[in-house]
Amino acid sequence: MNIRYEKLIVGLMFTFFGLFAKAEAIDQRLVKGLEILYRNQQPTEGCEKSESCPETIDRQKLAFEAEQMKKKFNALLENYKFAPFKRERIDSLSEKITFASAIQSDNDPANSVVGYLYLPRMASVCIGQGPIPATVLVHHVADNLDDEKMFAKWAAQSGQGAILLIYLPGYGPRKKAGSEHPFPDTIQEFKQRLLQSLLDIRVAGEYLKRETNSSQEQMQLGGISLGGIMTALSAGFDPYFSKYWVGLGGGDIARVLTLDKSVKTTGVIKNALENIKWHRDDARKELSVIDPITWAPFAQTTKITIMNAVQDELIDQEHGFQKYVDALAVAGIKPKVLKHSGTHVPNHKELGIMKTLGIYMRLMNQINGFLGTNESGSCVN
Repeated sequence: MNIRYEKLIVGLMFTFFGLFAKAEAIDQRLVKGLEILYRNQQPTEGCEKSESCPETIDRQKLAFEAEQMKKKFNALLENYKFAPFKRERIDSLSEKITFASAIQSDNDPANSVVGYLYLPRMASVCIGQGPIPATVLVHHVADNLDDEKMFAKWAAQSGQGAILLIYLPGYGPRKKAGSEHPFPDTIQEFKQRLLQSLLDIRVAGEYLKRETNSSQEQMQLGGISLGGIMTALSAGFDPYFSKYWVGLGGGDIARVLTLDKSVKTTGVIKNALENIKWHRDDARKELSVIDPITWAPFAQTTKITIMNAVQDELIDQEHGFQKYVDALAVAGIKPKVLKHSGTHVPNHKELGIMKTLGIYMRLMNQINGFLGTNESGSCVN
């Protein structure tokens, strides 16, 4: 045989076996998560132009890209330099804290993580009783965190545990000057922001654990709406916490961000989503590597609670909620599901003030039942 052809054949064999080995090395839980994410997805107009149609998507390739995303997360976390965070006392219950984000960009206000720390010992509760339950709380789509501050203060006043509420990149003091809406212009920028948010949550957890001397079993993560989505994602992508509360959250982030225009939304969410011009299939292909459903098979704790709105206009019952539950089942996890008959954003004009207040009271009771509590109902285990 001609030597040139022999070299060609050998080269092709090495290429084939190299690709085979790479495919074999991919954790098949990622492939399973992607299969669930893409299950029964209908293509949107124009997907064939971008090779992002659900029926032709390369799940093995996406799984490989998801693994690369996780490796990038691990590298950034490993290189992070912990330093005492800056503190500013607000009142007897809370302090404003600031620490560096694990991702740094030129002249970006998101370089610094800003948050609020609520410690029950400031209110002379749980003094001398040892480590306390500690919760990182993630907010909804808003620059004003009054609702989350109310929940955190309520928990701290009753001695249920320590709360660290943080701003995600792109919100409040972490928003770039002149930015009119919270979401960036490109899908790639948003994917980077999700990665930064996951890192900020993890670092916040580490800081809170050190501050409270809490055990790993006492570390918790919770949030509502956007915070619920980030909590759901973190539970699988970086299963650091021992307990999760997914408030009105789920998966298929691309579907949420490219909501059908016929769906009624209100307030800040309405303004934010109306500015997004992304093609749904393109967005799903990019964001699938960092979607809660893709990573749910990696969840490690059975202590996951999901609050689900039956008439949720943002988190689709089939594609956002049920698929997330199904993906958790791959990990052998059956989450506790709390349902209510309302929508994602209660409309007081349609429901009336009393029904709206009733929904908020049930929500507050559920959150208060999660923040810092344990089976005994005391400050410590």
